Amino acid sequence: MNEREIETRIWSESLTSQSDTTIRESVLYLAKKLGEYLGREVDVREINIDAGDSGSCSVYAKRNRCSPLTIDWYCTIVVRLPEDFEEQRTQVFATLLAFIDGKRIGLQGHAGQSVLHLQYRPGDTQSGEWEISQWSKDDYGEWESSETPPWS
Repeated sequence: MNEREIETRIWSESLTSQSDTTIRESVLYLAKKLGEYLGREVDVREINIDAGDSGSCSVYAKRNRCSPLTIDWYCTIVVRLPEDFEEQRTQVFATLLAFIDGKRIGLQGHAGQSVLHLQYRPGDTQSGEWEISQWSKDDYGEWESSETPPWS
């Protein structure tokens, strides 16, 4: 399936027309696009499909040891499909954790407990675009156990 067909499926197909296979293809495509946006090759793991509702996956930046200050990261991408496209739009977002030298990094004001939120939005062209939404503090402790990268 080509990029245009996947983008059309993400933004305009109803929930009932999406099989687990097509949701999986969309999630893999979005992970590839995120890697391109962030300038890293990615390794997709733990793909989860909630039939008729959403798809998600864990994405790891492939290790690149050019410098001791290379930022490694992993994130979760979620695709939520609406039941009715007349009322809602597909939601695509990612939550990213960053690491340097095996230690989690974040904003000083968050005592290093930051997560970076990104959104994938339909673009003016045929392809959607990832963009940084915001940094936020992990107020609910959802990611507190992630002090070191999962691969360490």
